Amino acid sequence: MLGIIDTPADGSRYLAVLGSGAYCGNEPLRVRPTRQLKDAIVTVGDYAVGEQAQAKNQTRLAVTGLLAQGAQRVRMLSSAAIDLAWLAHGRTDAAIIFGGKPWDIAAGVNLVREAGGAVVDAHGRRQKIGSASTVAAAPELLDQVLDVMPRP
Repeated sequence: MLGIIDTPADGSRYLAVLGSGAYCGNEPLRVRPTRQLKDAIVTVGDYAVGEQAQAKNQTRLAVTGLLAQGAQRVRMLSSAAIDLAWLAHGRTDAAIIFGGKPWDIAAGVNLVREAGGAVVDAHGRRQKIGSASTVAAAPELLDQVLDVMPRP
C-alpha cells in the first residue's frame, strides 16, 4: 500500500509505503511520543453541514468541549489528509475525524501507521476503509483520546 499527500501551501510531499516507513521529502517521520492529553495538540475534523447536521454536530461539539478542557490545544485544519500528515510529521499529537471518505483518509492512515502511530475508529477498533470515524495518535496517548469519544 502506498500513500501520498501533497500540501502545496507549504511545498511538502508526504509518502508512506507499507512496511517501508513514512517520509516528508527525504526526511523520515515519527509521531511525537506525547504521553499525556494535557500536553497534546489535537486536530478535530470539520463539522457537519446539510441534512442532520445539527444532530451530528452535537457529538462533535461535545468531543471538542472535552478536548478543550483536557488538551493543550485543539485545532481544526480543514483537511483530514493534513490532520493525519501533520500527526505523522510530529506537528500535532492526535487527530479525530468524525467522517471522511476513503480518498480523504487512506493515505494519511498509512502515513500515521508507518510513522509509529496508532489508528482506530471511535470504538477503538482498527480503522478500515469503511470506518465511520478515525482516531489517530501516538500509541501511548491513544486511550486518553478515546476517552473523550462518546460510547454507544
